[in-house]
Order: sequence, then structure tokens, then C-alpha cells
Amino acid sequence: MTGRTLAALFFFLAGAFDTQAAAPVLLTLESADLDKPRISASIKAEGGLTTSPTRNQKREKWALRPGAALTSATRPADRLVELYQASGTQATLLCAVQVRYFQNKEGAWQPHYVMIDEPLVMRQGERWLPGTALRGNAALVVITNATLPNAEGFYPAIEFGLSIGTTPIDYWQVK
Repeated sequence: MTGRTLAALFFFLAGAFDTQAAAPVLLTLESADLDKPRISASIKAEGGLTTSPTRNQKREKWALRPGAALTSATRPADRLVELYQASGTQATLLCAVQVRYFQNKEGAWQPHYVMIDEPLVMRQGERWLPGTALRGNAALVVITNATLPNAEGFYPAIEFGLSIGTTPIDYWQVK
């Protein structure tokens, strides 16, 4: 009897772990430079600092493409994705992207994005420069979308670049 109970418990627990859903894809990070090969990475709703497969690959433009639509009775929670550039042994925050879900025509929850960029700026001569640019890192994010945001300011996809030059996106962190 004990052997059967343990076997049944084992198969029940194994089935419970197998049916646990994988983390949904929040967005796809993709290079958007016309003259360079496209590189991309899926960013899932998993916490922790993640090394990007695009590491050390500098680009002028990056694109955030839509992630997976979710089926749910209630709106999924907002997420925050921080994008980092490696700087020696340190990681420098470039910007953060807030992910919020909105219902599409089919009733599924589709992720939309807003860029959060609050750099420290300093005046140098006649120009305002981000504080990190004075130390050699680009920081001002410029959105180059051809689409308009929704009423809450969220875009279905974002294309962006950095005002000072090319940069890699070496890490990200989902919160």
C-alpha cells in the first residue's frame, strides 16, 4: 500500500511540474541597423540579471518587438525590463522599459511598452550632455518609432537608439 501511495504521489507531483507554464516572452530585443546582420533575443518574464546573446555587438538602433499575448480573465501585472551596457566589470543602466498588457481584438492581453529614461545631464559649453557621456558611455535614448502610442503612452513596439553613438545591450534584468 505504501509503495502504491508513494508512486501515485510521485506521478501526481511530476504531472504538476510538467503542466507548470513556462515564463511568457515579454519582448524580443532585435538590432535594427540596415547595414548589419540582424541579431535578436527573447526576453522572458524571469527575474535576475541575464547575459544577452547580443553582448558586445554594438548597434545604432535597437527594436523592442511584441512578446507573447496572454489569455487571462484579469490583466497581467506590469513588468520592468532594465537594459544594461557592460563597462569593465560593472554594468551601466542604459534605460528601462515598462511592460503593460492591453487587450487586443481577440480578447488576449498583448504587451505594450514605454521607455523610461531619466539620465543625469550636465552642461558642457553650449550643449547639454548626459552625465554618463562625459565618462565615455552613451545614455540619452531617442525613440525613432513611426507608430503612435496608445492613450496611456504605451507603444505596441519601440525602435530606439542612443544620441551619442552605437552601443551594445549586454545584460537585462526583469523586475
